[in-house]
Amino acid sequence: MVRKRNRKFQLSLSEVATIAVYFHLSHYREFKNFYLIELKKNMKINECP
Repeated sequence: MVRKRNRKFQLSLSEVATIAVYFHLSHYREFKNFYLIELKKNMKINECP
């Protein structure tokens, strides 16, 4: 049985664009590391999947 995620909200286009700009200006080569270190820990985005 395959379960689907129950997402509570969706990011707006401006939020996605801001994250993309931060990623391209950062020293990270992989988005996964950028997301886990910068967004999850430093920016306190715990609601993101």
